[in-house]
Amino acid sequence: MSMPQAFHIEDDELIQYALGTLKDSQMTTLTAHVSMCNHCRGRLAAIQVELAAYATVLPPEGEVPAGARDRFLAKLTVGPVVESKLDQARSTP
Repeated sequence: MSMPQAFHIEDDELIQYALGTLKDSQMTTLTAHVSMCNHCRGRLAAIQVELAAYATVLPPEGEVPAGARDRFLAKLTVGPVVESKLDQARSTP
């Protein structure tokens, strides 16, 4: 995969990557990029630390308000599916 040096994955896509909420094709593409890009790998590591820290302050699963998980997951899938910036860059000649 040949990519411009200045191209990096947006934080929102790295968050989705860390959460495992991307489509398989996007996960594969981002995994390949992160394996070669120190900047994105560093941002991903920072995001994973932030998510882990956030998880430590959440109430145990049994104490989450009714419907909160469903509302959260619904917000992740609201709107049209947008092609990732990484996919757009790869398809541009």
